[in-house]
Amino acid sequence: MRSREVNRMNASLINHFRKTLEASLSEVSQNISAMKSDLALIAEVQPTAFLDCADHGKEESDLNTRFRVHEHDTATLKKVQGALNRINRGCFGRCAECDEEIDIRRLEVQPSVTLCFSCQEDEERILRSYRSGARNPSWSDEHEAVLDLSA
Repeated sequence: MRSREVNRMNASLINHFRKTLEASLSEVSQNISAMKSDLALIAEVQPTAFLDCADHGKEESDLNTRFRVHEHDTATLKKVQGALNRINRGCFGRCAECDEEIDIRRLEVQPSVTLCFSCQEDEERILRSYRSGARNPSWSDEHEAVLDLSA
């Protein structure tokens, strides 16, 4: 086992991460609400039928950027909610893959992380290999389903 005594989760650390995650949840929720309001206002105020081609192209580009930001915020919201759920279930700070403790320094940087550094590296290596077209014969069908980027 790689766990260190100094890395053990205690009530104080759990409370610290809960507060951090709740603040993130509030911020991201506000961002999502503001974005939805902005998009609704844009749809009402600016009919695109009267825009020339250049204005229409810029408007479309701006809208696409807003959608990407909204998608990012939505994904962040799900990750933060997942981390809060892990706190409530008592498994926060444990790697979802190997069940080892995740280094506190890693959690400080990104409290919603689900993998330890070693397992994250393994996952990234598998993704790079998969994207390059190589298939590891030791992969299970489950890995294939998770990595099926075309679905």
